[in-house]
Amino acid sequence: MSTWLNAMLAGGKRADPRLSSGEARRMIEAGALLVDVREASELQRTGRLCGAKHVPVGLIAAQADPASPHHDADFVPSRPVLLYCASGIRSGSAAQSLRQLGYEKAFNIGGLQELVDAGLPVDRSESGR
Repeated sequence: MSTWLNAMLAGGKRADPRLSSGEARRMIEAGALLVDVREASELQRTGRLCGAKHVPVGLIAAQADPASPHHDADFVPSRPVLLYCASGIRSGSAAQSLRQLGYEKAFNIGGLQELVDAGLPVDRSESGR
């Protein structure tokens, strides 16, 4: 396994513990930014959580860094950010990256299926953002 992949897997594990689905739901209702860090092909197959913004894990730093020309205004360091992927590994790595950028409230909420099983609703349309 590559050094990069080992680092990403370790980073994802270190970012735990994950928030519970109930805590994630409360934070979403309070205005936290919900981000799906999976690839577009995964979203096409499974949909995404309702209200989730799609930012692949490889682009998270560029879109979250206010100094980046690719900064997305939805990313504000003081706003809680809840990240998920398929298993919780990529979202853990993304949460760690955000914390390095000064996002003190960046949280890994795990994998899509476990969140769906906990009752969070899914948008299965291709255009659901």
